[in-house]
Amino acid sequence: MDPLASLVESVLKKLLPDSADLAIRPNEPKIVRDAVWGMVELLRHECLIVDTPLFQRLRGVFQTGFTYLVYPCAVHSRFEHSLGCLHLAARVIDRLATGEWDTRFSLELRLMVRLAALLHDVSHCVFSHVSEDVYRRDSRVRVGTNELRKLFPQGEKSARIGAAEVLTYYMLTSKAFGRFFENVRKAVGDQCLPSGVTCENIARLIIGLPPKEHADFKFVSQIINGPFDIDKVDYQTRDGYFTGVTMPVDKERLVSSLCICDNKRGQYEMVVDHRGIAPIEQLLFNRMLLYDSAYHHHKIRAATKLFERAVDDPAALPLEWLLEHDEYDFFGLNGVPRHLYPVIRRLRHRNIPFRAAIIHGSSINPCSDEDSTDWKRIIKKLFSPDEVDQDDAKRWFDELDDAIRRKLGKGLEDSFYVDLPKPPKYMTIQQGSKIKFSDGHLATLDEVFPLNSTLNTYAQQCKYRIYVFAEEIARYAVAAAAYSALKDVGIQLNKDAFRLAKLDPERVRENLNGEAIPDRASDEGSWAFQ
Repeated sequence: MDPLASLVESVLKKLLPDSADLAIRPNEPKIVRDAVWGMVELLRHECLIVDTPLFQRLRGVFQTGFTYLVYPCAVHSRFEHSLGCLHLAARVIDRLATGEWDTRFSLELRLMVRLAALLHDVSHCVFSHVSEDVYRRDSRVRVGTNELRKLFPQGEKSARIGAAEVLTYYMLTSKAFGRFFENVRKAVGDQCLPSGVTCENIARLIIGLPPKEHADFKFVSQIINGPFDIDKVDYQTRDGYFTGVTMPVDKERLVSSLCICDNKRGQYEMVVDHRGIAPIEQLLFNRMLLYDSAYHHHKIRAATKLFERAVDDPAALPLEWLLEHDEYDFFGLNGVPRHLYPVIRRLRHRNIPFRAAIIHGSSINPCSDEDSTDWKRIIKKLFSPDEVDQDDAKRWFDELDDAIRRKLGKGLEDSFYVDLPKPPKYMTIQQGSKIKFSDGHLATLDEVFPLNSTLNTYAQQCKYRIYVFAEEIARYAVAAAAYSALKDVGIQLNKDAFRLAKLDPERVRENLNGEAIPDRASDEGSWAFQ
């Protein structure tokens, strides 16, 4: 058996009830009150799934990682996000299943969309995407990712399958989940959960593929995993609500503008009419602002680096542990190796590293050698959608990490962290969102309003930054080492690199044996990421 499939099978045996347990559970629809969307209705079979230990575990998986360390109310979980996505899926189904699609959008398809929305994050682990960046390097996950990519037509979304999506697919297509799902079907009856609703098709929707029997119904998967899917609408609305960084999206206008259209390539896609352009633009701008205000906040990134270094060795928190536990277990030291206790204590008490230097468009002066384009090339690779380019850029920063370590010397070599937060990506929304005009013509949002280049330029030059963090006692030593290491490869930091980190450039200069640190170059000669 595939090693990842074997792992998932053993985990699910512990987290899914047998038929006897299902018989004594409530077997009727439920209404859940959600802070964001109001009343969310769960169908009978959905209640049985939500009541499992597998799904209840999501109550203890925070939606936005360590964001709560900066925004105290941001302790919302993957559990409520999943219920929110279910609610939005029901709204979208009601909108699309009209006219000629009232009968073509079958009951089976509607139920599968609802279940895919409910289960799309069921495999998420502690601190959500923070741990995903760790376990995606697990050899079993890498093999599983490569296997799933073979299901996609060449050139489609396969290169962007996340590790959590891979785990979810393996969970829903496992024998253990299949047995459980059949027990649910028996408990509620075929009228409520017809045999045409299959685990395989639910899993396909989550990774961005249409149902096997309806390969031309691309719109069905786009509801769950598309350029303006329900996941994006819920997380932006929910994250904005609980952080207090209000990010309005005109949901009513977006939903009312949805329609199904023949793309003339043998597929039916979910598109918007002209009324949907503004809400999709809101999704784009909201993404940039949420990254800047919340996801890339320096304290959140510092906590993330502290956690990542502690669990960098896959044996520290193995995937087996991650799939069975949550953040309450993590902070409660339930099955956690003892060597992680100091880090857990630091995270609990918000004792996290500080900024030592910030690498940003305004904190780098132009190179004296006009032919030197290494730095520009590296930054462009960081923003590239190509994984090979991104890996090249990360290797460069690994070398920078080694150079800083050598300059610090013994005793301080582990006192710093170089952080490359993932830049926000707009291409999927820009190039994937289709606009239908009154004459039936289809165009991408990028063709109608080319915001992608504008947003990327603004984000790169004004927003995106790379951090060098340090333990408080070593901040100035690390700042000087970072300055020197970058200068060795022809990259000149100016005083803003330290002012932005709330350090005194003159004290950094003292650690450089008096070497002068230049002021920012004039606007005419300042360097930018593009």
